[in-house]
Amino acid sequence: MHLNHLSYCFSIDNAHFRVSMLSDGVINFVIPGHSHAKGCYEIHCITDGNGSILLNNTRFPVAAGSIYVTGPHIFHEQTPDHAHPMTEMCVYMQLIASPDQHDDTLFDKHLVQSFLQQTCWIGTDTTGILPIMKQIFSEAAMPALVGHQAYMSGLFMQLFCLLVRCYQTNPNTPAMPQQQRQITLNEAAQDKTNLLQNAMSPLAIEEAFLNNYKSITLSDLAAVSHISTRQLQRMIQKQYGTTFQKKRTQARISAACILLKTTSYSLSEIAEQTGYSSPEHFSYAFRQQMGCTPGTYRRRNNTKTPKT
Repeated sequence: MHLNHLSYCFSIDNAHFRVSMLSDGVINFVIPGHSHAKGCYEIHCITDGNGSILLNNTRFPVAAGSIYVTGPHIFHEQTPDHAHPMTEMCVYMQLIASPDQHDDTLFDKHLVQSFLQQTCWIGTDTTGILPIMKQIFSEAAMPALVGHQAYMSGLFMQLFCLLVRCYQTNPNTPAMPQQQRQITLNEAAQDKTNLLQNAMSPLAIEEAFLNNYKSITLSDLAAVSHISTRQLQRMIQKQYGTTFQKKRTQARISAACILLKTTSYSLSEIAEQTGYSSPEHFSYAFRQQMGCTPGTYRRRNNTKTPKT
């Protein structure tokens, strides 16, 4: 199941969230490294199989029962085990409005704050997250049922609470390198403008870079989002802290890293598959992004003999 363009909303103490994507299934191939916009979080629950997750620059093994969260600007890459690939349930949500943390009428503001502070986390399911995830995906398959939206909102609120409890019961989770500075409710509340006010959501932008990195252009992306190229540039800078060109380069080089590690394609073939006009242009961009040449990266990470 892969459902996007969803709009399940729930609120906790005037902090409003929207769930826009649900995805579950076996991961049979490496998902290239990518990151999410400001206020966006993915909750990953491994239900079977094995694999690993690269969080920023540290790789962690995952197996059935593993839970990990990738929040704003956290670079992550998923790699399945060839013999027993992992099966995953994934929920993508966005913070769309946040309360003032000084509002004394909020009785559970620390719950929201605890969630926002944890922009990157990995651990095991100690609070019963998996049964709730199964209920979410079961109910999502029956949208015509009476009370569907309200029921889904209740399930997402339970998931939110159980996840924060899981943070507290996994106190020895390894610290994430290059972790982003923690977000406060006040900082979140200061940003009144978000991508929901535009035709294109953060998820749509991220999927465009993840799936169309070879040919994506600023003008094409602006056209499908029904805004000008200048507005799109400002949006990407505001939500991702980078430029369109740099985000496209990151997507292309992430895909190239996978090809270098897992195939024997020549540099010319990899350059063509990732949208570069020549091996020289590809090699220059790769070195700028990774700090080494494609050949050096391949020797460090791949025993396959490249094509000549």
